[in-house]
Amino acid sequence: MRYSWQVCGTASQGQTWEATGTAETEKLGDFMMVPDRAMRDAFTQLTQGKAVYGKPGVGCSGPYRVTRLLIEEEKAMKFEIIWPEQRWVGGDIIAGWYSDAVENQDVMPPYTTDVREMAMALSDIGFITVGRIE
Repeated sequence: MRYSWQVCGTASQGQTWEATGTAETEKLGDFMMVPDRAMRDAFTQLTQGKAVYGKPGVGCSGPYRVTRLLIEEEKAMKFEIIWPEQRWVGGDIIAGWYSDAVENQDVMPPYTTDVREMAMALSDIGFITVGRIE
């Protein structure tokens, strides 16, 4: 399962901050590890200056107070491939094919990280023919 997370809070002088990321688990029952991973990664972003800082200023120092933790399951996108053979594939397979196409310079810039755009780029070069997308 893949989850996206957002942690928001305030710092010692009232500054606001936000950290975001993703976490993956092997099994459905592993969800309880996601909040810990989100908090650990948010703290890393804060201490390395990679968090997004809001008003009243840029940058902030601890102690940090968490005001919001949001975790959402990311729905896996499935693609019906009609050519070269009819079957359904997940976004991870599309991303792998796209990565190979970029490496072979079959796909030209600008490159994308959006799986739907990856599938369309592969379709544009004739690598696959996409039927439905769910």
